[in-house]
Order: sequence, then structure tokens, then C-alpha cells
Amino acid sequence: MKVEERNISVDEITQACKNGTIQEAFGAGTAANIAPICLIGCDGADYNLPTLDATAFANRVNAELNNIKKGIVANAHNWIEKLQQDKNAVKV
Repeated sequence: MKVEERNISVDEITQACKNGTIQEAFGAGTAANIAPICLIGCDGADYNLPTLDATAFANRVNAELNNIKKGIVANAHNWIEKLQQDKNAVKV
């Protein structure tokens, strides 16, 4: 996927919503989860984003991150740290 990193203005986002060029939006957090955005509200107007299908970029990224977390695919960037249980720990 070709990417571009830059600041995006609120006007650019609302214009893309109005003219239908925005295809999807999502948030990603430090826990490596993807949260699709289905509605953007600005200045009293609500803009509904298209419903994402299984082939949407956000869903593909989420699936890949989940596969890394589960050990199904390689952890190439060392994002996952396996913890070992302390056998001497006291349960309370």
C-alpha cells in the first residue's frame, strides 16, 4: 500500500466526506488494535463513512496484527514480548 504521512485539515476531511472520496478511516492504538470509524461529526453535520467489508484496508491490517499477536505469522518487528508465568508467584 502506498502511504503518505502529512497533516490533514478538518476541511480536507469534511470535503472528502461530502464528495465521497473518503473510503475508510480508522484509529490505531498502542495495544495494536484497529477501530474503524463509521461516522465523522463536524460543525453540527454528521458524515457517514462507507461500511467496511472484509477486504477493507483497516480489516486487513487488523487481521495481520491479530495473526502476529497469536503467533500465526512472524513477529518481524519484535512487537510481541512473550511473558512467562512465575511459578513462585503467590495467588491472592
